[in-house]
Amino acid sequence: MEPGALVAMLKPLIDRAVPEWKKDQQALEQRFKREVARAIADHHAYVSNGCQEAHDRFLVGVPADGPTIDLSFKEVPRRLGVGGTELDEVDLLTTDSQVAVLGDPGAGKTTTLRRLARWVALESSVGKGDDSKYVVVVVCRDEEWGSGKNALCKILGNKIGVTGKLFADVDQPESRIREVLEVGALVLIDGLDEVPAHVRDGIERDIVNLGRHFRCAKVILSCRSGAYIAPLPGFETAEIRPLTPDQIRRVVDSLLRPEEALAFDQNFASSTHPASDLANRPLFLIYMLAIFKRRGTIPDRPIDLYEAVIRLIIQEWDEQRGIRRMSRYAEFGVEDKRRFLADLAYELIRRNHFRFDEKELADVYVGLAERYGLPKSEARRVARELESHTGLIVDSGEQYEFSHLSLQEFLAADSMVRGAASARIDWWLIHPEMAAVAVAMSSDANRWFGDLMTRLPAKDLEDVRGIHVFLYRLARERPRFVRSRILGRAILQILFRARITDPVVVAGLYDLKAVRDSVVDALAEFDAHASGNSVRLVLYAHRSATPSEALAISSTVLKALVGDERLRQALRSARTGSRSRKR
Repeated sequence: MEPGALVAMLKPLIDRAVPEWKKDQQALEQRFKREVARAIADHHAYVSNGCQEAHDRFLVGVPADGPTIDLSFKEVPRRLGVGGTELDEVDLLTTDSQVAVLGDPGAGKTTTLRRLARWVALESSVGKGDDSKYVVVVVCRDEEWGSGKNALCKILGNKIGVTGKLFADVDQPESRIREVLEVGALVLIDGLDEVPAHVRDGIERDIVNLGRHFRCAKVILSCRSGAYIAPLPGFETAEIRPLTPDQIRRVVDSLLRPEEALAFDQNFASSTHPASDLANRPLFLIYMLAIFKRRGTIPDRPIDLYEAVIRLIIQEWDEQRGIRRMSRYAEFGVEDKRRFLADLAYELIRRNHFRFDEKELADVYVGLAERYGLPKSEARRVARELESHTGLIVDSGEQYEFSHLSLQEFLAADSMVRGAASARIDWWLIHPEMAAVAVAMSSDANRWFGDLMTRLPAKDLEDVRGIHVFLYRLARERPRFVRSRILGRAILQILFRARITDPVVVAGLYDLKAVRDSVVDALAEFDAHASGNSVRLVLYAHRSATPSEALAISSTVLKALVGDERLRQALRSARTGSRSRKR
């Protein structure tokens, strides 16, 4: 049949079909508008309520609607190690680019995003450049991250109603989701570091792709500084600055009575107290005030502060109020609760569960119940008891979660330290921050660090992100290392294995004298040759041996680790010693 005749035959059929098709399409459009409007309204109500929660619920004596702190930021071309201009929260809403908010544990990243959500959800426009009309919040620890294409887009679709059958019915659903967001959404992604490692690269690509499509909409994400290895293209980096003395004073005065505040100042001389660098992070400052209010002292290290807070929550707060919590299970005492929570935290992290439902809790609980003499069939009842007695686990509706990720990491590390050596296998993949805390908690930090190094795979590491995170967090936990050439050699090994070229990753380790001295001692064992920004180190077993070990390490990283002058001295000493050994 000739093409013309075929068209003539089909035209009446097509004409009759078109009105019906248009009718179906119009109905789909109406359903799309109705479901999206309802979903955005529901999500807006959820965000409006959530962004008004200022403090963790378990912080005794701190009202849930108590004062929060206006945080300032630093634009950080941090790969160059140079400071930038001062920003505030309003600047984050009005800047032209997408933004990555970085900070250490407890620096206030989640609170900052809540405050930004509050600006948009409850306040009028903050000025020119603020085009946000509604907020979409993605809390990374709460999501089930699929490994397929456009995983982030599908999660955003769930928030705005383009999901399920509607997602399947509309043409190019990903494009439609972006169109709805482009109307004026502020997309807040809280905790990029909590996305599982095996899907992290894909999610980062989705975020970058989303940002490139936006003109009116904006993406602001938060991430721990140590886990933000490579800046995302198109994203401006804003590092949360430490609290200023004036900000610290406002918090102290708002939460302590005048005589308590005076005693706190006398006990805590900010220039000399070992914990002075913790007070400039909001979460840790609140912890310190809660502990000081009841003990009159302040722990020196983050892990000591975690320990004190957990003991305060589980036991001391009730004792202060003259309440003795009686367990339904007579043998399930305070210490058992603590160890049970530690084992629970470890198992949940190992399974990548940071928020967990009853089934996930029951799966872990059954494996722990017999160890603690608990009935296997009563997972929900025990969870309720832990929630009501401790406050470390909170019920968030249909799911449970630990009150703060830092406390979950501490408890999990406690279980890791007490557990079998098999608990350390694949530590750099499971949760490297937990491993760093475990090193700081252990009674022999050198041995623990060395043991973790032996568990790295013999072949080249394909994904070194976990090692970066581990070293960055290690510096902040301040393990009590002892000077040792073996420790220094292990540190040089991990710098080489993880191909670390960014001095920011190791800069904090400079403050640990035992680490500086150990690395310098280890360098003396090598034949060293500096060329450009690389130092080649060759370790000889004895004078007649062929090289048994060769490492190439960034000289910039070594300078950040031990200091420029000590590195020059160590390299001169290494070359002199090498010539002497060869003779």
